[in-house]
Amino acid sequence: MALQRLIYHSHATDISDPGLVFTILQTSIRNNEKAGIGGVLFLAKDMFIQVLEGEADAIDTTFNRISDDSRHDRITVVGRDDIQSRAFPQWAMHDLTPNIEDDPSEFLSQDLTAKILLGKCVQYASAEDRWEV
Repeated sequence: MALQRLIYHSHATDISDPGLVFTILQTSIRNNEKAGIGGVLFLAKDMFIQVLEGEADAIDTTFNRISDDSRHDRITVVGRDDIQSRAFPQWAMHDLTPNIEDDPSEFLSQDLTAKILLGKCVQYASAEDRWEV
């Protein structure tokens, strides 16, 4: 089967929980490793942005589960494409939130296209890779 990439954004329903992203990340890693899914997640203000990469059936199953999660709403898929290789092969799921140095409102105010969101995720992942030992 072909690899696919799905990019979506959604709005957090309650950002008062300081462990929200950590909890989501831990569950995502466990589920994604079993399903062969990878990608990144970050929370900018009250908006989740996530990239999922993997086989189409696994993406469907994972996204259906994500869509039913009450911790977010207003889910908008901005891109789903066949891909030749993964942009984030090293992670089952990884939180890029700590790498956001610029004001997220700069790009959140734009028309959120898959290209913009993927570009930001790659930018933040690259910044992190520079600091890994």
